[in-house]
Amino acid sequence: MQSAKCIVHFIAAGSWRLYFFVQYHLARIHHVNPFMGVKHLCRRAEVLRYLDHFLLRSDAVDAMSDQQLYLQLYLRRLQYYGMTIDEMRALLKKWVRCSSAPGLRTSAYLHAPAVFQLETKHGLK
Repeated sequence: MQSAKCIVHFIAAGSWRLYFFVQYHLARIHHVNPFMGVKHLCRRAEVLRYLDHFLLRSDAVDAMSDQQLYLQLYLRRLQYYGMTIDEMRALLKKWVRCSSAPGLRTSAYLHAPAVFQLETKHGLK
C-alpha cells in the first residue's frame, strides 16, 4: 500500500526524485538502463512528445505502412499484438491525442503506457 501512495504522489507532484523501484520499473517499461538516471527517461519522453505533436498536426498516421505503425507503437510501448492495421491506426491516433494534452507532465507521460491500455482487449480489465 505504501508503494502505491508513493507512485500516486510522484505522478501528482511531478517530482523527479524517484524512488528506486519506480525508476527501475519505468526503465523496464521504456527499455532504458535504470542506472542511467532519471534524466535519460526524461529525454526519451521529451523526444516522444515532440514526435507525438508532429503526428497530431499531420496526417502521417493514415499514410503509414504496416511496418511504420509497428515501429511507432513499439517506440511508445503500446501493445499491438493481434490487432488489425485499422485498430493499430486508431490506437496510435488515440495515444497521440491523449499524450498531447497541454497539462500532461513528463512523469505522467512516462507512466502512461502502463495505464493507457487497461481496458483494451489485450490489456487487463
